[in-house]
Amino acid sequence: MSRLVRLKSKTLLALGLASVAAMAGLLPGYLTLSGLEAQLADVGPSGHTATSADALPLQDQLRLARLGLSLGAACVLGTLAVLAVIALNQIKALRDTASGMARIGAGDLAPPPPLDQGDEIGDLSRALARMVAAWAQTSSDLASEHAIHKETAERYRALAHLAADFIWETDANGRMISFSGTVPEGIDPQTVIGRPLSVLMSVDIDGAKTRPIDVTCCRPLRNLLCAYTTDDGVRRYCQLSGEAITDDDGGFLGFRGVGQDVTNTVEAEESAHAGAFKDPLTGLANQSLIKERIHQAMVARAGSDGEVAVIQIGLDGFKGVNDRFGEAMGDAVLRDVAQRLTACIGPRDTVARIGGDRFVMLQSEGAQPTEAERLCRTILLQLRVPFTYEGQSVSLTASLGCALTNPHAIDAHSLLTHADLAMHRAKNDGGDTFRFHEKALTSALQSRLCLERDLRKAIERGGIEVHYEPLMQAAARRLIGFEATLRWPRAGHGMVYPNAFLPLAEDTGLSVPLTAQMLNTACQTAASWPDLRVTVPLSPAAFHDGALHSTVSESLRNSGLSPEHLVVTVTEAAVVGSEDAALFRIDALHELGVRVGLEGFGIGLASLQHLQRCPFDLVKLHARFVAHADRDVTRTEMVRSVVQIAAALGIETAAEGVSHEGQAVHLSKLGCETLQGPCFGTALTAPRCISLIRSAGLLRDTLSAVPRPQSPVAIAQPPSV
Repeated sequence: MSRLVRLKSKTLLALGLASVAAMAGLLPGYLTLSGLEAQLADVGPSGHTATSADALPLQDQLRLARLGLSLGAACVLGTLAVLAVIALNQIKALRDTASGMARIGAGDLAPPPPLDQGDEIGDLSRALARMVAAWAQTSSDLASEHAIHKETAERYRALAHLAADFIWETDANGRMISFSGTVPEGIDPQTVIGRPLSVLMSVDIDGAKTRPIDVTCCRPLRNLLCAYTTDDGVRRYCQLSGEAITDDDGGFLGFRGVGQDVTNTVEAEESAHAGAFKDPLTGLANQSLIKERIHQAMVARAGSDGEVAVIQIGLDGFKGVNDRFGEAMGDAVLRDVAQRLTACIGPRDTVARIGGDRFVMLQSEGAQPTEAERLCRTILLQLRVPFTYEGQSVSLTASLGCALTNPHAIDAHSLLTHADLAMHRAKNDGGDTFRFHEKALTSALQSRLCLERDLRKAIERGGIEVHYEPLMQAAARRLIGFEATLRWPRAGHGMVYPNAFLPLAEDTGLSVPLTAQMLNTACQTAASWPDLRVTVPLSPAAFHDGALHSTVSESLRNSGLSPEHLVVTVTEAAVVGSEDAALFRIDALHELGVRVGLEGFGIGLASLQHLQRCPFDLVKLHARFVAHADRDVTRTEMVRSVVQIAAALGIETAAEGVSHEGQAVHLSKLGCETLQGPCFGTALTAPRCISLIRSAGLLRDTLSAVPRPQSPVAIAQPPSV
């Protein structure tokens, strides 16, 4: 710029000197003109001088001098005009350039219009325009990057708020300096700033113990569960994550992180955990927890002389309470029993409900068996006091079985089993008493374990046979189908009948695969029968099994049996107390086209309201219910009433255990539609069923040829656990 100014200054100086020289040249001409004018005045109008006759006249000289002077003045004026134009152009260019630089200095990066002149100022103007354009592009790029960074920051901030309820920051001393977002319940944001985070909340260890939060070091926090207590005394939970803030030299400045209120999640987990170990009806420990407590007590007493006592309590006649007064009364009684049992135990003992009307009590301290006997007598006295619910009173007793740790009870399972055996012994002795486990009961347990082992192997190997009992149409005495039943040819024990192993199968969970095998085999067999139905009884566990629908569907599909030819029956125990679940499963079976029956009606827990509520297609009257109906007027009227009600509901009625012709005729007159029992022959194998079907034209002769039931090998039915 200074070089350009010097060049322009020299140019202007040269033009100025030229103008001064031109003006100096005009001065002699002006003087000459003045002298000529004086001479002309002296010589007069002729205009001639006296000294030279050949000289021009004065007037001509005067005109020439004036002409020269005019030309010189014109040159000077032209030079000055050129000088003025050049000066004005340079001044405008400099002014435009200065104005553009001033705008740039003020932050206006709009490029100035470039000058077209080809001198240094034009070059400067064009260079300035290029520089401004470059600056403008750079500024635009920076603005774009800033917008991108801002958008990214906003996105991350939004994500942080989505991932967390609040954002927090502490200084190097752990004091809160920033807190934004959704404030957790029970925390006042006005009082948070300036307080140590370790004072506001602490790390939750196990729901009861805590430790302070350490935010004075550089270790990051990852999903740290913290707890705090509100002013109302309510315990709440937050989950914190954060990173240390450091300066350029790595110096610790504090912490910055996010947090989330997880109170609902923690409470849900605690509730689920409590539900896994608590009985939902009574709030007592459940079977899983009592087993764990027994194990812990046995470990604690190992190597010492002390014994652990386990008492199993079964209420006598409780099923009648539900049947007579309803489930609400039954539940109230169970809750009252739980409270009374809890009042009997010490602070280190445990009482649990393991299902139905069964309770277990653990006594981990005291001299045994004295303390256990004292406790049993106290329990019996407490439970003899009548129970009252909504103005109604009911009296109950209990049967107690006690087992002590011994060389034969090596774990919680065996100790509970011994107590269960002793409880059943008390029930068999009339109830309202207690019994201690004895060695003889252990022998019964060993027999039961052997039976379970052999049964499990037989099911795995398909060693359980399916036999079929004829079903007769009562009025015409016509064969209409068969009912499937099980037989177990147990090695070394002969043919074992269902009453000897089905209760064990139900207790051990083996009834589900056993029922599935029977259902599949029965469908395969019935598929070869001409328009005859097959009835398959379902165990309670199999009826409530989640795979029942698929099991029945697959059996029908694999066998090709028409669904209308299959009837499944359930016991009263599978329905009572779980009517909603039973209704759901019956509807699901109806969707498959399968009919559903209720068996064993008349001696158990079911009542006529269950027939009305559940859409059964068939009701089977128990053999004991129809026994002596042909000789007992009262029993006759009872059977007639049930048959009439069932008919009004569109339910088929069948009678089990028909033993002689007179009973069959009487039941037929009462309206029973289907009959089965010893009167019509014993259960047959599949090939003999075919023989009976082929002989259907000689039905009476064929039936007379059917073998009567043979006495099976006597096997004592084991007590249920």
